[in-house]
Amino acid sequence: MQMSSTIAPVVFAGALCAWTIPVGAAQSPGEAVAADIRKQLPDGWTCTLISEKGKMGHPHGLEEPLFRLDFVNSSVAFAEEIGPVHPNLRLHFHASAERDGILKTIEAERPYSWAIPTLFADTREYVVVTSPMWQNHFTTRVGDTNWGVGVHTEEANRLIAPLLQALKKYFDSRTLEAGPQAGAQVPVVSKDAAVQRQIEAQLAGAASVRLDPTARIASLSLNARPLSEILDAVAKAGGVTFRYASGMTSLNTSSTVNLSDKTVEDALRGVLQGHALTFQAIGPKTAFIYPDSPANRDKYTASVRVFPLAKADPMRLLQQLNQVVKPTTDGFRPMVLAVADSPAVVVRAVPELMASIASWIAEHDKD
Repeated sequence: MQMSSTIAPVVFAGALCAWTIPVGAAQSPGEAVAADIRKQLPDGWTCTLISEKGKMGHPHGLEEPLFRLDFVNSSVAFAEEIGPVHPNLRLHFHASAERDGILKTIEAERPYSWAIPTLFADTREYVVVTSPMWQNHFTTRVGDTNWGVGVHTEEANRLIAPLLQALKKYFDSRTLEAGPQAGAQVPVVSKDAAVQRQIEAQLAGAASVRLDPTARIASLSLNARPLSEILDAVAKAGGVTFRYASGMTSLNTSSTVNLSDKTVEDALRGVLQGHALTFQAIGPKTAFIYPDSPANRDKYTASVRVFPLAKADPMRLLQQLNQVVKPTTDGFRPMVLAVADSPAVVVRAVPELMASIASWIAEHDKD
């Protein structure tokens, strides 16, 4: 069944659970994560742990997770045809050992439209998965069938934005890239230890780009102005450039800002809060702003992949790739690395580019 373009293919049923741990009892991994996340939640939001096998469900293509967390804010609601719906989100936590298989499944499920898995976060302990239908979802009956629906309207996105921002902050400190052994996640592609370290350093540098921490905004106050105007003022005051995802429609929303002695990064994060928008630094002086959703975070998050070569010379293939690969419509470019002593190329790219590069390499891996 094809759902409308404003919703993606469940309102939470049942009472929220309060978990009581006996004194001296060891917490399960799910209980520990839930307790930690609850400390970070914005006002009004609650978190429910579900870990009973057979009760957690799964998106298309994946099995049940280790545990599941459901988030809901019962103090606010957006309007749907069935009535008011509270903003909500569902996350599945899988073991990090399953990472490769989960990422392959996510890539394979992209062409489909119902209950597809998307990557929400990739931490040292867990691969966290969600689905477009699990963000602001409710159930609706069509004929004799109940359908799960995820809502991605501007109002629904605005209400869930504080939760997404809090979770992003929580998971950012636990990602693989934030770990002290991030370089160890790169497969060995060179026999020369110095060259291997250089490759790891280049990839780690690309993964850890931040806006210039010395760029600060001394003072900025604007009242009831279009968001686009406020962002222009922040960019000018901080000496940075903002780029925007294609098709954005929320930049005319009225907003108010009062900033005093903030870094550009903190200022931008504060301006975007409440507008269902987030950003990614793509250089010390450039940030890319886009609508905050699990699907978009997946779309704009780069990954690293090693392509073994059967016949092609890696250095020659690298030169050819640099000539033919074009940036995405949003301006994202890949990083492609090769070394003379290894029959492989290493690529860091967003999913759109990674797919096209993989196809091109498969076609041109020839003598």
